[in-house]
Amino acid sequence: MNWCTRKNLGVLSLLWLCSCQGSAKEKARNEAKTAPVAEAKSASAAVEKVEEASFELKSQSEAEYTVGQKADFEIMLHAKNEWKVNPDFPFSIEPEAHTAVQFEKKELGKGDAAEFSKKDIRVKVPFTAQKAGEHELRVKVSFAVCTPENCVPDDRVLALKLKVKG
Repeated sequence: MNWCTRKNLGVLSLLWLCSCQGSAKEKARNEAKTAPVAEAKSASAAVEKVEEASFELKSQSEAEYTVGQKADFEIMLHAKNEWKVNPDFPFSIEPEAHTAVQFEKKELGKGDAAEFSKKDIRVKVPFTAQKAGEHELRVKVSFAVCTPENCVPDDRVLALKLKVKG
């Protein structure tokens, strides 16, 4: 084998080695990015309460409200066992527009919380009732709960019934 052939083989071997290491590094980097985060659950059908192994999400309202008076209901999230609320995740509550009530805000966040701790979030959602009757409201809640090994972002839709007197 002459010098020129050895040089070409050396260059080809070096290029092959670099391309293999690059793809291995890229694969490891991508795996590291996705490993600690579990798949987010999508917003599903509206329910009054969600209870999972990692959290409990529920709403609480008064027995009755009055048309024209400012009032509120609460949304509460509790992280269970070793799970904790992720304070860095963009937590939000989005009440769905409804003809029976006028919400003060279209979206509430961490700054609106009456309580925001490692285990619990409690937010009062202010509104004014516009119509008498029984009404079902829907509220989308976005949050994440985490352990040291895993973080689960989630979107859930809560349904709550409001009884409004004239």
